[in-house]
Amino acid sequence: MGKRTRAQRYGRGTNAFRSPPNIHIAPAKIPDWPETMSEGQKIIGVIEDIVHDAGRSAPLAVIRTWRENRVERIYLPCVEGLYVGKEIHVGMDAELDLGNVVPLGKVPEGFYVSNIEKTPGDGGRYARAGGSYAIVRAHDPKRGVTELILPSKRIISIDSRCRCQVGIIAGSGREELPLVKAGNAYYKWKKRPRKWPRTRGTAMNPVDHRHGGGRRRRPVARNAPPGKKVGIIAPKRVGKRS
Repeated sequence: MGKRTRAQRYGRGTNAFRSPPNIHIAPAKIPDWPETMSEGQKIIGVIEDIVHDAGRSAPLAVIRTWRENRVERIYLPCVEGLYVGKEIHVGMDAELDLGNVVPLGKVPEGFYVSNIEKTPGDGGRYARAGGSYAIVRAHDPKRGVTELILPSKRIISIDSRCRCQVGIIAGSGREELPLVKAGNAYYKWKKRPRKWPRTRGTAMNPVDHRHGGGRRRRPVARNAPPGKKVGIIAPKRVGKRS
């Protein structure tokens, strides 16, 4: 008796395919404190450390702030050019400087921004991966929206009150570094919801995969159930042309 194909096993939610729990040291979100979302106010913090977060492609900046007579620390994706000891301003009245959190409506056209909110106060949704950024394309003051060019080159319009970080997320060259050995790949995928290593279907037995047993890849119907649609799907014709 064979087993379900890998694509079918993904949906079971077992440990082999599930992301490990509690992998991040902290949520890297823009704080929704009232003073950071009110006009004419801002919070000033200092970068205390730049740390690596397992399972995340970008480093995190640990920012120490003083709020309500006590020290509070927030974590934000680190942008290129930040260093320990640099001041970071968070709020509607923040200056345009690397790493600062400002509303989109105050960012000039053509600027690179990252960690952009989808709705005001959600903490950041767009351009958060290492090396990613969006470009401010245009402002429409009458509608109160800002056009952005996302990393995928798609153009969207969002509320100009949404906040963002000025600059490009650090870690842009991570894909250019070779893994060199399988052990590095093991630790890379250990913290993410991806099955590794992946055995080729042609290396399996016929009962385990449609490509197994050394035979040619058999065509699959268009209406085949999920998991069976592997290889040649709904070809117009098969076999040698006579």
